[in-house]
Amino acid sequence: MKKILFLSLALLIAFSSFAEKRKKSKKANTTDISTDVAEVKKALQYADYQTAITKLYDVIEKDGPESTYIDSLAYLYFSTGRFASCALVSKELLEKNPEKTNILELQAVSLSKLGSTIEAIDAYQKLVAKTNNINHYYELALLQYSIKRLAEAAASIKQAESLKAGENDFVNIALDKNQVQKVPLMAAIYNLHGLIAYDLDKTNTETPKKAFQKAVELFPDFVLAKNNLKAMDQEKKEDASSTPPPEKEKK
Repeated sequence: MKKILFLSLALLIAFSSFAEKRKKSKKANTTDISTDVAEVKKALQYADYQTAITKLYDVIEKDGPESTYIDSLAYLYFSTGRFASCALVSKELLEKNPEKTNILELQAVSLSKLGSTIEAIDAYQKLVAKTNNINHYYELALLQYSIKRLAEAAASIKQAESLKAGENDFVNIALDKNQVQKVPLMAAIYNLHGLIAYDLDKTNTETPKKAFQKAVELFPDFVLAKNNLKAMDQEKKEDASSTPPPEKEKK
């Protein structure tokens, strides 16, 4: 219930901010849309998102092609998990104005959620060029790693490491199909660094091991990082046991 109330409040605030932008815009249509806007707000107050979307289309139709409420539609689609619709609306908005960083982020995340990895990487690459944001670099590296674009992933994760994460920056890491663990962003970055480094050069175990150790140092309960460390130690033992003993010097 709290989650629904929070979402409704967040959408209402966002919608109201776009309403203010419309009032200040010199390009704003003079058509009276106050009744339609009030109906959208009322629908959002009651968490009736489908009605809000339907009424928002009426607002946009009356307001014209330059309507600032199209941004609201992208946010509403995103917040209600309709990522395909959000990606399409975002694409249209960015074609008109590529400098809308907030819309570019909606597009990048939506494409990632849809599994459109190549397109999501392209969106994130544009996004990091504008924001230099640690979260964005991490997500970019994660996508690049997922399709084994390892050199690119290594460059992205290195950039992420050079930036500072906030105390409240956390990410959810999947442990299996049913479990996730909330992990500090910087610990997640070091864990991903270790995975990338290992896949880039399996003969160099020191670099990934140090990265996994750093991740565990930052977050001692980090399940995946600890498992990765154990796997590397096990691999080292197996390599050592499979190495034949040195030959004795022949007389």
